[in-house]
Amino acid sequence: MNSDDFSLVVSNNNVPETPEQVIKQLLGEPPLQEFPPQKPDLPYLMGIYKAHKNKMRWLTNADGCVFSEITFCLTAILKGIQEALQNVADDFYARAKFFGGKTNACWILGSTQEFTINLPDKITTIYTGDITKCYEAIPLEGDQGLTTAMTNLVNLAFAHQNHLHKDLFLIQKKNGELEAKWKPLHHSSVKATRMDPTKVIELNHFIIRNTYVRLGDRVWRQVRGIPMGFSCSPLWCNLYLFYFEYNFITRLARLGRYDLLRLFEHTFRYMDDLVSMNNPMILRFLDPDQVESEGNPFWIYPLRFLAMQNEMDNPFVNTDGSLVNLSAHFLSLQIQIIRVDGTFLTTKYDKRRSLPFKVSLYIHRDSNRPVANSSKVILGQVFALFYLINTAGGVVLEIDNLVECFVEKGFHCYALRRLILSGLDRIILTSPLTPVQAILEILFDIWREPANRPPQLDDSAISS
Repeated sequence: MNSDDFSLVVSNNNVPETPEQVIKQLLGEPPLQEFPPQKPDLPYLMGIYKAHKNKMRWLTNADGCVFSEITFCLTAILKGIQEALQNVADDFYARAKFFGGKTNACWILGSTQEFTINLPDKITTIYTGDITKCYEAIPLEGDQGLTTAMTNLVNLAFAHQNHLHKDLFLIQKKNGELEAKWKPLHHSSVKATRMDPTKVIELNHFIIRNTYVRLGDRVWRQVRGIPMGFSCSPLWCNLYLFYFEYNFITRLARLGRYDLLRLFEHTFRYMDDLVSMNNPMILRFLDPDQVESEGNPFWIYPLRFLAMQNEMDNPFVNTDGSLVNLSAHFLSLQIQIIRVDGTFLTTKYDKRRSLPFKVSLYIHRDSNRPVANSSKVILGQVFALFYLINTAGGVVLEIDNLVECFVEKGFHCYALRRLILSGLDRIILTSPLTPVQAILEILFDIWREPANRPPQLDDSAISS
């Protein structure tokens, strides 16, 4: 708490304020009067040990606190803002493509499946990196602060949607959850609350500027970094990085550098993990010494406080600074370029396999937790393989490994195989890397003589 990230909350007399005093002041603020909390308590800090990195990370435990309701509301709103910004990026993509600068204006990914669907036909080089210090070092105020970025993004989203005669409405669903939807301006509903940009900006500012945590009878305010633990924190981080990425892409267009725009057609980001394919100049754009000016087409992120950590397997940098890297992992995908023409293979990447300790991947069948939903877990793992591996042999091998893993957890081999065959026969996957029918035929062939079925097998435990 003595770091520059936190500031002790004191009164005008320089006396430390108590949690009760801070809560009383907060409850008098208009945002909390509009979204009153169920529990008037402050968040507290807790430590989480990240075993694979051998590091301790602090986390703001905001469960059931004075900010819970308002952050749930803001989370729903920010999802709507992100949806509108995706539309903004799509419009820019269409204009850039018309002028010969086909590119990707929104690097945000929602899943591994979305990434694999957007893989290029050929890959000649691949960069993967980790944007570190996102949560710890992002400034809250200033020209490159979170408050400024969110204000500009909210205004951009509303300007685009209002041009389409739409406005943002906060809707309470039947299950009590909140959802933000863009509706026609004349839309009206008892359960829908119209949100204007001023109100959304005020909600953002209120939470960002009042990120308090308690420790004993003292209260600290976080003055730097995004508080990990709020439901809206991942969206803040995602949109903050998008703010610089979109400004970078539009800057290239303003400068007429369509040759550089084309380099980012297959650049994506999942939270703080960045991948850029077929972009040999990427290292120049991620150089922390790049001048941060509107006339410089080669800077993306404010790397004065953020940092890039390369995650490539065996990169080679030519004398001209261009990158040649033929193997890298991104999310759950291992990508290996095998030919000079850009032909590549994809396999499943699982960092848990390289950990120096044993990891229990699945629950045992005889545990005290119900196994009625085990079929969803098993089939979910099987279906995911079709978006990770682009060779039939690789998919079959991983399915065999999966069966073996569940057999060790007390499930019977015959029932597992029958469940997988039945699931593959019924499922329709969108744009898989490997055709389902081909794998189904191979499995039918190699499992033609299944293990003997036990006389008493509870199929309901692992079959839908």
